[in-house]
Amino acid sequence: MANSDTLNIAPEPKDLECGAIIHRGVKSSWLNTTINPPKPTRDAFTPRPNGADDDGLSAGLTAQAIKESLRKAGTVSLHVGRMRNLGLHVYPDPEDNTHALIVGVPALPERATKEEIARFEFLMAGLIDIARHHPRQK
Repeated sequence: MANSDTLNIAPEPKDLECGAIIHRGVKSSWLNTTINPPKPTRDAFTPRPNGADDDGLSAGLTAQAIKESLRKAGTVSLHVGRMRNLGLHVYPDPEDNTHALIVGVPALPERATKEEIARFEFLMAGLIDIARHHPRQK
């Protein structure tokens, strides 16, 4: 029986540990500040339509790992185990040991089916629920 080395198939990346906390930078326009504490809007988790997020949504293993330009309004922290419960994966970035990728959030097609819309809405509600906002430290 052939193994993945002889077939030139890359091994499946390994999820971060269930108890890990990751951070995603947020812009002020991505926060609902009408509630206390503020919560992110779906914009914080919606893949960009240009395909730049096809490999996953960018996250840092620490808040400081997020580029300053991407955390103008701070960060949101997310518990990997709770994300996994939503059906998402969080993989370490093989090229940057301070970075991770949130995999499984679909870009919503222009002509989405009811099932695609329902899945997207489920993920947005779940991610917003588990996210905790951390304001930018001045």
